[in-house]
Amino acid sequence: MKVVLLLGYSGSGKTYAISCFARALKRQGKVVGVLKRIHARNFSIDPRGKDTRTFAKSGATTIVAASPVQIVTIEKIHSDQINIKRILDTFRGKGTDYLFVEGWHSKFEGLHGIKRVLCVSHVRELRNLMKQHPRTLFIIARFASLKNRKVSQSYQVPVLLLPKDLKRALSLIS
Repeated sequence: MKVVLLLGYSGSGKTYAISCFARALKRQGKVVGVLKRIHARNFSIDPRGKDTRTFAKSGATTIVAASPVQIVTIEKIHSDQINIKRILDTFRGKGTDYLFVEGWHSKFEGLHGIKRVLCVSHVRELRNLMKQHPRTLFIIARFASLKNRKVSQSYQVPVLLLPKDLKRALSLIS
């Protein structure tokens, strides 16, 4: 399974890039997974008043909700219990060919074979992110003005635009 971290500030195009990659890879017959980090501590997929919340409050730590079209697994944990290797094993068990991860770079430090892609809207974002993530595979720029030879040469990584450079981006993550 190929794991690709998409890193960038809010509004930099991470979700758009993942959507482009997922559509193209699905057309190729690949199984695509996405791991999305949600920063809000009060986020819950089982809202107040729903049975899943009632089950969790009663003491269940794992709740599976199934409908005719989807299955959702809810595990109640403390934030320090997040185990990335276990999450990766879940995706592997489902035959995932490509896993795109939005955020969570710190949890992936030290894991080998992880590819990092930066998504940027402005050059000032690029400078900050390249300092934090020097092992970047390529950069996805939101605007054509960022895609120029000077920027690409400065950081010694390709600067790509989507959807124009989608084939090249896919070849780099393959």
